[in-house]
Amino acid sequence: MSIFSWIRPRVQKPEHSVAGDVSPPRERRSPTNTRESPDERPSAQTSPAPPHLPSRPATEQHLESRNPESLDDQLRLLERAKAARGKNESIQAARQIDDPKLLADLTANSTHSEIAELFLDRIEDPGLLAMIAARAIDPRSRNLALKRLPPGAPMLSAARESLHADSGKAAVRRIEAPGDLAELACSATIRVVALAAISKLEDQELLAGVAERATDTVVAKGAVKRLHEQTLLARVAESAADPIVCRAAVKRLDDQELLGKVAAVAADPGVRGPALEKLTSQDSLASVCLHEQAEELRYRAVEKLDDPLSLASIARNDSSARVRAVAAGKIADKQLLADLATSCEYADTRRCCLRRVRDKHVLAQAAKSDSDRGIRKDAVWRLRNKATLADVAKNSAYGDARAAAVRKLSDRTLIMTVAVEDSDGAVRRAAVSRLDNQGLLCAIAARDPDWRVRKEAVNKLDAGAPLLEIAKNDEVADVREAAVAKIDDEALLANRAKWDKQACVRRAAVARLKEQKILANRAKNDDDPSVRCAAILRVEDTHLIANRAKYDEDSGVRITAIDRLEDVAALAELTGEAAPVGPAAAARIEKLTGAASESGRLKLNDNEPLPD
Repeated sequence: MSIFSWIRPRVQKPEHSVAGDVSPPRERRSPTNTRESPDERPSAQTSPAPPHLPSRPATEQHLESRNPESLDDQLRLLERAKAARGKNESIQAARQIDDPKLLADLTANSTHSEIAELFLDRIEDPGLLAMIAARAIDPRSRNLALKRLPPGAPMLSAARESLHADSGKAAVRRIEAPGDLAELACSATIRVVALAAISKLEDQELLAGVAERATDTVVAKGAVKRLHEQTLLARVAESAADPIVCRAAVKRLDDQELLGKVAAVAADPGVRGPALEKLTSQDSLASVCLHEQAEELRYRAVEKLDDPLSLASIARNDSSARVRAVAAGKIADKQLLADLATSCEYADTRRCCLRRVRDKHVLAQAAKSDSDRGIRKDAVWRLRNKATLADVAKNSAYGDARAAAVRKLSDRTLIMTVAVEDSDGAVRRAAVSRLDNQGLLCAIAARDPDWRVRKEAVNKLDAGAPLLEIAKNDEVADVREAAVAKIDDEALLANRAKWDKQACVRRAAVARLKEQKILANRAKNDDDPSVRCAAILRVEDTHLIANRAKYDEDSGVRITAIDRLEDVAALAELTGEAAPVGPAAAARIEKLTGAASESGRLKLNDNEPLPD
């Protein structure tokens, strides 16, 4: 049992009666003479224990082996001494206590230092003295107990369990063994005592142990401040449970190799980061970049890295696009940039490196073979050499790159060759957009298998007979529409306006027609409302327009006709119809009448005589 967990034993009073027998009560002792003489004390050897009480083993505590009656008196005296209002009364009661444990209890809990001065010499047990030195209320009592304590375990115990800074620090001053100081630093009840122990400790190994094991962060940091051995500081930075302590150790660490090790193996990223900030060794930084799991730390390491080969390795292999980008951005070697631009697995790294490459061969290789469309486009855009552009236009594996190169070509012969021979319609279309040879354009417009290429060729053709044939016979409406939009032949336009199967072609023909009879026919009879609207916009017959405004089955056609009507009476007939026709007619009347009123007002003002 620890001396600091000592508890006064519970008193079990003996029973003086058995069933059927009533013993007279014990006489009350005079309060002026409570101590029993040796003759009056019952002896455990001569007085057998009552038959109803079990016998006590010899190893039980001292107080429990005393006569219960005497123990009861001693405890009563202790309570009396504690409860006394005056110092003299407490001292008088204490003089009658002969048990060291009870005296120790009284001394520790008394506010009178005279108690310790008078009775401390009656306490010989180092454990009891240590308890008084650690916990006594009165400071003089603590100091007196401390002076009587022998060095060693009792002094260590007093310092460890001390509840008061003055006595705890005084105990520390009397402890010399480094092992005891280290143990005290880790286990002291109050922080001041632990810090005092650390201030006396010089052994670096023991200080490192305190930094690793102390549960109080302030104490552990105090041990770190006294550490100067770099290997031990690195050990603390790697293994201490508290990240704050680890960071404190890193701040005192200067050895680059050890900093690199901490930056690589410390469990907490919050510890690896500060180690990384102090790291300047290129090998250690490269190791962090290659093995660190946290992206942010790899990024910070790359920012401090200057070795081109390490940067190239990171730009090629790192899993983070952000880290790869900063690594690629720091590479200045042209060969490394060219290699990364053409062979890196990651498109973002290839693009970043290619933007810093000027070699036409590298750009051409990227334009011809890179799998990323954006990279191919950037490569072609940066090419200026005509021969290289021609090579890309003929030999790139990707049609978008060939098309981009064709748009930059100036070689007419090559453009015509591509327009006819390239297997990709988008490339032929890009070439056709650069052509001006009417014969070749006519041939392409008539025979190219891709309707988009034919339409591009039609847009480049001048008006003529080939357009008439295309407008009638091309199988794709978009091509016929493009041809119709470029011809002026009234007969062909009338034919297409009436008979083409697609509304877009009929609408394009109506938009170019001048023949009123055909326009009137289309305004009344075409199946598609958009064609009827296009015809109404070009017809001049007001009666037909009024008829369409009133009777067409499509509201959009009727509103188009209303917008062309100027007959207010005809419009008034439509105002009663449901929306949107009625409101459109009313708005048209308001517009016409407002314009007429403004015109009349202007004429009236013009006829007024000038003032004198």
